[in-house]
Amino acid sequence: MIRTATLADIPALVRMGRDFVETGLDVPYSETYFGATLQTWISQPVSFVVFVLELDGAAKGMLCAVAFGSPLVPMRIAVEQVFWIDPDARGHWANPFIDAYETWAKKQNCVWASLTSNHTNYRAGKLYQRRGYANPEINFSKVL
Repeated sequence: MIRTATLADIPALVRMGRDFVETGLDVPYSETYFGATLQTWISQPVSFVVFVLELDGAAKGMLCAVAFGSPLVPMRIAVEQVFWIDPDARGHWANPFIDAYETWAKKQNCVWASLTSNHTNYRAGKLYQRRGYANPEINFSKVL
């Protein structure tokens, strides 16, 4: 089931964050930093949300997102920051995660929502397109 995360989920979320980064992201992951961020987001969920996929009592996925006012146009937008499902739990759980994210974004009065995926994850891109998401721009990143 997809549910909102609690503070008790932080160790599992930190483990999933490490697993996510180890898939090839070139970033200096810090379990301490991510854990502290999660504690803030879970404790003060005004413009933040952390969803967890729980299967048989274990956390097997997460989606973290923020909502804020756009600096360019007068609207609120929701932006997914981390979306991970453990490999052994992948299959049909992405859609329920996206449903929860979109419901939360609407409650935050957002009129725009975005999702990201690794450039090699074609399955995620196709899923997002089937859900009505478009690819309005290409995002380039570099380590400084």
